[in-house]
Amino acid sequence: MSNPKKMMRLTVNRYFKPIILLLSLASVSTLASDFMLQLKAADEIRSSDPRTFSVKLNEIRKHSLELSEQETYYLQYLSGYELAFKGDIDAAISIYKDLLQSNADQEQKFRAKISIVNEFAILKNWIEGLQYLDDALKQKESIKNEQLQSLSIMIAAIFYNALGQYQLGYNYSEQLKKLQRLNAKHVSQPN
Repeated sequence: MSNPKKMMRLTVNRYFKPIILLLSLASVSTLASDFMLQLKAADEIRSSDPRTFSVKLNEIRKHSLELSEQETYYLQYLSGYELAFKGDIDAAISIYKDLLQSNADQEQKFRAKISIVNEFAILKNWIEGLQYLDDALKQKESIKNEQLQSLSIMIAAIFYNALGQYQLGYNYSEQLKKLQRLNAKHVSQPN
């Protein structure tokens, strides 16, 4: 092995190529997680800044082939929200129902379900809304995200008030207050 060029090639092949491969894989996973961060950022402003929300979604849509499966479902959910916000409620419901039949994670499906309930309240489609609401409330305890649990209770209160079932609406609003107090205690207690 007295040939210096051969030694250099072996060194590069043995040590540097694997490092370059690992770095390129790391940058791909960074891009993937970057899309999730972008989706979450859009989600946070969806109703407070709908114009920027739509711009962010359009930017993400340009990379739709690069999104992971769950990122694609997240984008799909947010696209449904965007349609509902613009008044195309039937199209939004269709997207949400498609999500329920997909491989989206349970939290995304739960969000879709409670969004359907909300849209049916707007449309005054009480029968279908009650079916989805009942299903969502049964599923609520299996959802670990406390914000989503609270949201489902709030949607129930709003739905029942819109339906004219004020006592049920009141009961759910009281349940929401209790849950929020409980969550506040957990946050304020040190571990």
